[in-house]
Amino acid sequence: MNKNFYIFYIFILLFLTGSVSFAQLIDADRSILDQNNLPGFIKEKKVGIESPYSKNYYLSSLWQVGSVTFTNEQMLDNVLLKYDVVKHIVEIKDDNETYMVSANSVKNFTWFNNEVSHFENFESTRNFYDLPEPLFGFLEVIVEKQIGLDEYKVLAYHDVWLYQANTSVSLSGSHRSNDIFWKDKFYFFKNGEMIVIPQKRKENYASFDPYVREMKEFIRSNGLYFRSSEDLSMIYGEYFRLISINSNF
Repeated sequence: MNKNFYIFYIFILLFLTGSVSFAQLIDADRSILDQNNLPGFIKEKKVGIESPYSKNYYLSSLWQVGSVTFTNEQMLDNVLLKYDVVKHIVEIKDDNETYMVSANSVKNFTWFNNEVSHFENFESTRNFYDLPEPLFGFLEVIVEKQIGLDEYKVLAYHDVWLYQANTSVSLSGSHRSNDIFWKDKFYFFKNGEMIVIPQKRKENYASFDPYVREMKEFIRSNGLYFRSSEDLSMIYGEYFRLISINSNF
């Protein structure tokens, strides 16, 4: 090989090295909302389609300030969020632009819900294994506790039943909002195992062993039921308290 070839080879090598560094610099400078960085990014802006099965049904009707973590561990903080339950789309508002992200690309999100004045935390169903039934979208963490090596969580799955005016629908424990039905399902998670929480008191008492007597009295004296997030937060908060004070941790 002659001298000119070596010079040409070195030039190409330096050019490629410089190109990679330049590309990395450009990528690092892009906003996280750039379609090249955000997994599952949908380029089109939100467009409302007038169809009973394609309308936007939001978990919260208002934009809520919060943070979102994606499956690639990238995170956005202090942004406006909405979650479309029917389409399983997380909407992110930034500088008056609305971006739509597939729920499959979101690991979790947290917001301060102005409608109820407290923080709410949502985890993707994909974070849990061996679900008792097929679930898609997000589970709201109602209450959680780490006691020693044991991890406890109570979660709610907000399901949507679309409603048609010419159909008579009756769902126990559900409520109607506009032209849809919301039906919440609740789950108890411990160390990787998740079970459905029955809504009847008698079916739940046995699960509080060895504190069945204490929990039965607590639930009855406070008039609590297994059909709302608020009641479940109190019920399992007391159960976790009993476990904590009677453990070695």
